[in-house]
Amino acid sequence: MTNKLRNLLVLTTNTPEQFCERGGADPSLPRYFWNYAIWNGLQKQGVQIEFERLQSLSANRPIAHSRPKGWWRIYFDIIRLARRLKGFDAIIVLGTIGYIISIIGRRLLGHKRNIVNLAYYVTRNSNNVKDRFLNYLTKWGIRQSGKVFFITRQQVTEAQKLVGCRPEQLAWIRAGVDTRYYRPVSAPKVSNGCSNLCSNLTKACSWRNYVVVSGDQLRREEILPQILAGLGIGLVRLTQNSHVEHFWQEQVKQSRVDFPIFCRAHLSAADVRYAYQRALCLLNLTNNSWQPAGWTVMTEAMACGIPVIMNSGLCTQEMKADLAPGEPLPFIEISSIEPDVARKMVQRLKNNSDMWTEFSHRARRHIEHYFTVEMTAEMVTTALNLK
Repeated sequence: MTNKLRNLLVLTTNTPEQFCERGGADPSLPRYFWNYAIWNGLQKQGVQIEFERLQSLSANRPIAHSRPKGWWRIYFDIIRLARRLKGFDAIIVLGTIGYIISIIGRRLLGHKRNIVNLAYYVTRNSNNVKDRFLNYLTKWGIRQSGKVFFITRQQVTEAQKLVGCRPEQLAWIRAGVDTRYYRPVSAPKVSNGCSNLCSNLTKACSWRNYVVVSGDQLRREEILPQILAGLGIGLVRLTQNSHVEHFWQEQVKQSRVDFPIFCRAHLSAADVRYAYQRALCLLNLTNNSWQPAGWTVMTEAMACGIPVIMNSGLCTQEMKADLAPGEPLPFIEISSIEPDVARKMVQRLKNNSDMWTEFSHRARRHIEHYFTVEMTAEMVTTALNLK
């Protein structure tokens, strides 16, 4: 992007008010790195920002999970938004929807526009028909975008090799976390922002005697009982998916587990922070080989100063990229999601308080040095030629 931005259109699946709240407008909520970079970083540079909500998608239902009967609304939304490009210096879009808008927008307009895309992946590791089509769409969309942001350096390299992107078309940004909100505490108390569910969590799972599994990209819920069975350690399962909540309710009802479980969908940010701060560790077993799945929950937990057990992939590669040769890892990396491997690591953390303390300090220190939302805002404004 060669010209300085004056006005910008931001596509969001939230309302504009919700987007700005997570960008820093509401100090009681954590600042999300992308929202903060746009709402705070770009506005400080004098960019006029307008928001457009993609009405056909809710904030918690990504395109891949939308019901088929709603697809026609998505098509009309995309065409409507693509036409709006004419009135702005640039548009910021996300993921698959962003690729489609990039393609359709340029075809409709007949000339190039500054389309900025926050991309989640370059290619999917699958050969089924659906993923082959999405891979083709992704590559085409990346080529049509004016600027593409990735949150891992490995993906930037892949986009150059596999898609043929020019280096100046791509940008890597540090996807930071709000270290003022997510922070370690010696004995977390239920704050004003917490719901009464925190009291239920405290009753179900005692201090430093449960693991947190967070997010909706774990596809093998059934391996968690195999990891925790017989250890005397509880499970706190944080999710946005009511089906996951029902799965664990059924496990308890049928007496299929021998450990305490707390599982609720759609908890507040304060509830999530409270769960992290009291935990033994975060267990993050998502497949992040082709996209940085689990990145947000990993950084939130590390900022809270709890050890993270993480499956190898893009997330662990990105975290290690800033380490000096021989410097110890700020997390526990495992090369397999088989239950025995994770089980041994959970046991070691429970039985070795020195090990727990060391990983706690490393985690927080690494986040403070390399992955804050302020760093994200700085890198975004630089990448968009605003400084």
